[in-house]
This record gives sequence, C-alpha cells and structure tokens, in this order.
Amino acid sequence: MGASVACGLVLSGCSPGGGSSEGTSPSGSGGVAAPSGSASMSGGYAMDAQGRPVQPVRSWTALTRDPVMDEESPEGVVAFGRYFVAVAERAWNTGDTTELEAISTTECSYCTNLVASIQDMYRSGRWIDGLEYRILSVDEPVAFPQRELKYVVMIHLITSSLRAYDGNRLGKIDPVAERFELHVCRDSTRWTMCGAIGGDDDDA
Repeated sequence: MGASVACGLVLSGCSPGGGSSEGTSPSGSGGVAAPSGSASMSGGYAMDAQGRPVQPVRSWTALTRDPVMDEESPEGVVAFGRYFVAVAERAWNTGDTTELEAISTTECSYCTNLVASIQDMYRSGRWIDGLEYRILSVDEPVAFPQRELKYVVMIHLITSSLRAYDGNRLGKIDPVAERFELHVCRDSTRWTMCGAIGGDDDDA
C-alpha cells in the first residue's frame, strides 16, 4: 500500500488506498472468524451481500495508562507520547476515536485531521486490519523555549498492516520506517497532544 504510506498513514491522517493491492479474495486471514450475517466467505474473509470483504472481528486488550504519564516531568512526556501512538494505532484498527479525541487539544490540527480521516474511512465502508506501530526508540524530550510546560518528543517507529480495504481492493502496508514529532502540552492536571508532524524516517 505504497500510496498511503507515502502520505503518512498515521502521521498525516491519510486514509488507506492504492498501492500494493490484491483482489478481494486474500489468500488467508490468520484464523479470523467470520462476522455473523455475512453473505459468504472468500479466502478466509467474510464477504457482504455486495461482494465486499468485511473487516475481521478481533479481540483487543484494554489500553493501559502508564502511571508515569501523570508526572510533570520529561519521563511523563515520553510515557504520554507512547500512549498517544498506542491510541492512534487502536483507532485505525477499530474506528473508535473516543480516546484519541479525549487526549488531544483543539489547537492540534493534526489530531483533528486524524480523527476526521478515521471516521470518514469507517463511514464509507473502508477499513484497516492489524495496523501496527512498532516503536523503535524515543528521543529525549526538548522543551519549547517560549512556552512553559510544552515539549517536543520524537518517536521512531515501523508502520505495517495485515490488510486494508480501500473500497475497491484489499492490500497491505509493507513495513516502513517513520518518525513522529509530537508536541505535548500540560494543562492543569495532565499532558495532552497539541500538535504533531510526521514523515519518513531517513535515519532508521
């Protein structure tokens, strides 16, 4: 799925589409059970009445908050950054943006675009399965010089997926190195996401 990777699936809020794709009959599904009410099965994926593949039903463990996230410290910034990546990963896989919205501020245009892209993808019948952000390393947070309790933290990760449906074909995201520049701000009681920039990680 080269097209979606090029625009930065996580980092710029693009929806899956184009790139390394296959027909709508993938060779396997990793043992995923078919959702009830599906019209038929094809290559392990359930198909609806219109012959479109249905997103597999998967069991997701609950997201856990590292207690360090509550600390007003660089360690708290790093813990929050890792949590934000996990929340974004879960939102792409499920279409549920509730927690993503809860930990983002209105000044974060990236966050707003990301939420809108995920919601639009699922409303239109497109989906992604098994999206993974494997964090390789996290740089030391750097404080903004003109704003108190605002930090930049760089996260280096590998993005990949099992399958993604763009409305026409099934494809996948081959592993690609990306970097996530997160702008983390402190309100009266917690860290929030107030901006983000991302792209390919040439140093990986």
